[in-house]
Amino acid sequence: MTEKSERKAQNLAAVQAFLASVDLYFIDEETAIFYSQFKAAIFNQLPPRIKANAEVQVLET
Repeated sequence: MTEKSERKAQNLAAVQAFLASVDLYFIDEETAIFYSQFKAAIFNQLPPRIKANAEVQVLET
């Protein structure tokens, strides 16, 4: 996205600053599957009103 911008240098710097602040943890497939099932189980416990709002926020990011 930064490549198509008129402010390429500024946007690239902003992306790099953001990525520098994010901690990434590499996980194996078993852990990823467990996490996705755990997250789904928690999400399914949410009331419909909160669940709908959470889905919208995920789609916007």
